[in-house]
Amino acid sequence: LKSIDQAYLCPTKKKYYDWFDSNEIFKLKKYNLDIILRNEFNIIKGEILNLPKFGIWSLHHGDNDFYRGGPAGFWEVLNNENTTGVTLQILNNNLDGGNIIDKGYFPTQQTYIRNNIFILEKSASILLKNIKLLYYNSKINTYPSKSSNYKIYKYPNKIIYIFKYLIVLFNNLFLNKLIKK
Repeated sequence: LKSIDQAYLCPTKKKYYDWFDSNEIFKLKKYNLDIILRNEFNIIKGEILNLPKFGIWSLHHGDNDFYRGGPAGFWEVLNNENTTGVTLQILNNNLDGGNIIDKGYFPTQQTYIRNNIFILEKSASILLKNIKLLYYNSKINTYPSKSSNYKIYKYPNKIIYIFKYLIVLFNNLFLNKLIKK
């Protein structure tokens, strides 16, 4: 990868989002990018969203029709869901309002840590599949997100959620094994 040009960006950090000024955008314009993959940034707003031909793609580790926010894979375990979704979308200025490129559903694992690691690894397959489709078709099919009005889940900060999670964890790890015997 040493032969590939690199651009280092320094966004202006706001409370919940990152803003790229014209100097930062100028660094990218010369590359005439097809897509940008969002990774490790907060919510992105502004002119940069229009820079790549096919948009800025972002993986949301949850089915955004049900689980917006975080932590990724936690609420599906807590709510004893059979599957955990992953959403690939093109970002726009509306939070979770970007067009959906694809969704994937994976078996929810027994613990939050396992589920989190599992869906992070599995989400790469959704991304790679759609990059390949873009390459072969020179276009990407999307559909509108309908999730912008749904509840945003936040990191649990109350003892009751921790207690509920411990109950789910106990059930998954111990009671299910006893029942199978």
